[in-house]
Amino acid sequence: MQLFRFGNSVFEWMWNRNAIENVTFTFKEPYGTDGRGGYFDNYGIIRDILQNHLLQVLTVFAMEPPAGDDGDAIRNAKTEVLDHMDPILLENCLLGQYDGYADDPTIQNKETNCPTYAAIRCFVNTPRWKGVPFLLQAGKALDEQLCEVRVRFKTPPTLTSVQKQSKKLATNELVMRLQPNPCIELLTNIKTPGLSSAPMAVPMKMNYSDIPNLSNPDAYTRLLLDVLRGKSGSFVRNDELRRSWEIFTPILHAIERENVRPLPYQYGANGPKIRESWLERMGKFQDDGTPVETPPFQSARL
Repeated sequence: MQLFRFGNSVFEWMWNRNAIENVTFTFKEPYGTDGRGGYFDNYGIIRDILQNHLLQVLTVFAMEPPAGDDGDAIRNAKTEVLDHMDPILLENCLLGQYDGYADDPTIQNKETNCPTYAAIRCFVNTPRWKGVPFLLQAGKALDEQLCEVRVRFKTPPTLTSVQKQSKKLATNELVMRLQPNPCIELLTNIKTPGLSSAPMAVPMKMNYSDIPNLSNPDAYTRLLLDVLRGKSGSFVRNDELRRSWEIFTPILHAIERENVRPLPYQYGANGPKIRESWLERMGKFQDDGTPVETPPFQSARL
């Protein structure tokens, strides 16, 4: 992602609040705890995925150009992003737990309120990103295996002729899929072929798997190679780690203090039923940088 962003000048002008409506970071797993519930139940999905993995992807996406190509320069740029983030609030969080989670024999507390799905909204309060919602979501027992970054751009001005003759234009989106099949996809609008003037949404897509004779080792292999090469940019520094916990610890304490029970969802669904509407509402760009009215916190209370 770092090379894609800084190595293509065509994207630099739009990599900011002037063009981007929101950014969603997604990590989905199609399986549950599978006998690891006793371990997972002590931590939950926020500690397991959001606070570390997805937050790291966010910092690489949102950071300013590093002052150099060494590890410390990259980690300085990532830490600067974290320094401009406020602690997560309970009203900016959606929690879920898949049906049957507590049936895992390794889970002793059958009334557990451990979340297996979580979505949060946060902001990076820099001149580049002021007012842009960053949405992080992750969960187990969902509908697919997926890790991606989805950039939604602001609605383009509509031509009068198109507005009269066609349906609403689709929103432009840039998708950077990390797993399971890495690809880059840009959703654009073109005229429908033929006599119609209606717009048609078309993805411009590049799959790594389509490139012949390309070796694309998994993430852990690349990290081990970085260790051997002495590259530290992909690893978390202690000040970066402390700052990430300062952002997430308040929401973890609030969930425990309020004794919040996550919303249920079916095994193989895409999360709680209100997930899509919640993300749509929370993803509204805030032009003045102040929070819009948020929906009441959705949960069941123990």
